[in-house]
Amino acid sequence: MKRESILIIDSSENNADLFYRTKFFVPDPVIYIEHKGKKILVLSDLEIDRGKNEAQVDTVVSFTDYYKKLTAKRKKKIGLVDVAELVLIENKIKKVSVPGRFPIKYADELRRRGITVKSKKV
Repeated sequence: MKRESILIIDSSENNADLFYRTKFFVPDPVIYIEHKGKKILVLSDLEIDRGKNEAQVDTVVSFTDYYKKLTAKRKKKIGLVDVAELVLIENKIKKVSVPGRFPIKYADELRRRGITVKSKKV
């Protein structure tokens, strides 16, 4: 059975699924992707060191590193969806399952950019 890729953009303070999957408490929104059994967490520079030490994920990456990549491509205003899309593209992910609480504006924007997004209990 093929595993579905999971995307969560939220804080673990607001999202129990995110905390359950990472065992990492963070009050600010982060990007979490689970793909082929690997867990990726994108964190702000303020949380990156703590995340590398405490989060139960395979990879912790810096939001700033992705921000810089997008800035180099001359994106004007860069947000969480832009960074999530780039991480998805780099990992060759075209379809994601998101929790029911996933913001519709994020889902619509990802769909507009060619990512298939479906709500499912994650």
